[in-house]
Amino acid sequence: MVMRKRSRLFVSILSLSSVLLFMPSCKDDEPAPPAQLSFAESEITVNEADGIIEIEIVLDKPAKEDITVEYSLGGTALDLVTAGTQYAPDYEILGDYLELDIDKGETSGVIEIELISDYYLESLTKPETIEIEIESVDSESVDITNDDDITILIKQEDGMAILLEWPEPSVNGQADMDLLLRKGTTIVAGSLSESFASGELVFVPIATSNATFGISYTYYEGTLNPLNFKATFVDVANQVVEAESQTVVFNATYNLTHINAWTNLSSMLIVQTFQKSASGFTNFSVITPSPTGGSRIGESPSTFSKQQYNGSSYSRLSDFYYRTK
Repeated sequence: MVMRKRSRLFVSILSLSSVLLFMPSCKDDEPAPPAQLSFAESEITVNEADGIIEIEIVLDKPAKEDITVEYSLGGTALDLVTAGTQYAPDYEILGDYLELDIDKGETSGVIEIELISDYYLESLTKPETIEIEIESVDSESVDITNDDDITILIKQEDGMAILLEWPEPSVNGQADMDLLLRKGTTIVAGSLSESFASGELVFVPIATSNATFGISYTYYEGTLNPLNFKATFVDVANQVVEAESQTVVFNATYNLTHINAWTNLSSMLIVQTFQKSASGFTNFSVITPSPTGGSRIGESPSTFSKQQYNGSSYSRLSDFYYRTK
């Protein structure tokens, strides 16, 4: 009896195996799961002077076909297209704008971003940001995952801040000053706030090419006579403003003959110079006001206003920056 039972069991197993062998698999009929699309990282930190950076979008398996990924831009930093001609851009998208192609068989694509070194002094405690989010992909064989965005933190680059200060309005009078910076023969930055309140600021990045810089401290309008002012040069390195005791300060005096409401940028009266070289910022001259009057731009018809010079209107007196009055 035992032998027969074993024989029958053996026959049953063989029969079942034969049936299973010739049964079609349900899994063979199921489509392969879609590839998963995401950013390689969710957050990175870069420096404003890093130049070109690469942001990678990845697939967990090779693309079955050529695909195009569309993405959007956000954050506090401005790209070249969004900035237009009214604002100074912080970065530029290289290649196709807001689109990224991933070729068939590839598992990743790269968004190239060129960071722009500029004459702004940003906050040292709150970096600017670029936020990129995947919006769509033109393939049914690809799914966008929850890792569909990335935040790029842009730290302030090293350099030197130039701060122009003068007396606040009082019973003794008031003054409105401007600060213009020239590199070689080109005006590269200006702080031109229309205010009698003291304070104009520009920043010179250490990444700028070597050159001689000229500065115009300008008495735009006012009644202070004499107008005593000072210019302070402050190094910024690794997100730290140097101690006040280490700053370089120059003092000078204008009188009412130095007032001239400049009207164009065709000429510029330089009253102080310094050099940018491999060793940093050096060779600061003293401030030398014009003995014949005028403090900024050569005399010309009144056809230009401060409001029109908005392409380089840098007047950010940041709250982290100590005042040197």
